Amino acid sequence: MNIVIIGAGIGGLCLAQGLNRAGIPATVYERGYGQGQGWRVSIKDEGSQALHACLPEELFNEIRADALLPASRLVFTDHLLNPKFSKPIPPVEGHFGISRQRLRDLLKTGLDVRFGQQCVGFAGNTAHFADGSTATGDLLVGADGTRSVIRAQLLPEAAFEDLGTALYGVTPFTTLDGVPEVLVHTFNRITDPAGTAMAIATCRPGDYFTWTITPADGAIDGWHPAVRRIVAEARTTFPVRLRSALPIEPWHDPHVTLLGDAIHTMTPGRGDGANTALHDARLLTTVLSEVAAGRVPLGPAKQLYEQEMLWYGFAAVATSRSTPFTPRTGSPQGPRL
Repeated sequence: MNIVIIGAGIGGLCLAQGLNRAGIPATVYERGYGQGQGWRVSIKDEGSQALHACLPEELFNEIRADALLPASRLVFTDHLLNPKFSKPIPPVEGHFGISRQRLRDLLKTGLDVRFGQQCVGFAGNTAHFADGSTATGDLLVGADGTRSVIRAQLLPEAAFEDLGTALYGVTPFTTLDGVPEVLVHTFNRITDPAGTAMAIATCRPGDYFTWTITPADGAIDGWHPAVRRIVAEARTTFPVRLRSALPIEPWHDPHVTLLGDAIHTMTPGRGDGANTALHDARLLTTVLSEVAAGRVPLGPAKQLYEQEMLWYGFAAVATSRSTPFTPRTGSPQGPRL
């Protein structure tokens, strides 16, 4: 059995690692060249378990060793940093933050990843690329993100709720002296009377802030000077379109499936997108391992993956949309084989 994975994001690479560990050949094709995948990702128990299940122990331990210092408090403030609500965040086993690019770089370890391969569509179980080349596998996995080419062809009826844009930024620092305590190692949300909202995360080691402003054109002229300084000293800023996938019915193509944002794009407030993609990778690895062992045919295994993934994936989409600051109280378990 041979698996073709389109997209070298966190979910696609975790899947390739899991398949590699299970002895199932997999090749990853990525349109880009391996850089520029965001700044920070929060790994929760669901994602941590998936990484541990799919990765060699040494690689998993290397990822954990690169973890960022965790947030210690949940804080809501006004635009002048006057607190409205605050409570401690107790350490949770399996939860950690990490640079998204560093995680992606580590996940590439030992894999066959073909960069600069822009997928333009598929026919049966064969992916077609912009340079005229093709790749054929027993299963084609679209892990190519919100703007998935694979999903667009497979499910042209798939739709999104458009929720506007946010401005993302990263600001390096050499010291935290003079930075208000409410902004340091907290999970914070800052809002003003006009409805503009901002969140700032402290990333150490690495010594940088990541932050978001919603909407992207929200004005912060009258905000606390420390907040304005973080924005003014940003090294990089970029707008992000906020989208929430609408539920989709199961599909019946025997050769193609989807993973992560390619099927269940969600809003970023809860930080569940990457964790759900990692869950997908673990589940798909499990069912394909059963296929490789000869215990389950590919068709029923693929169908089981899709049924469960659509169930928990769109549940995560709904909660990310409706309660973005409420922690998840549990996660679905593994496949029912």
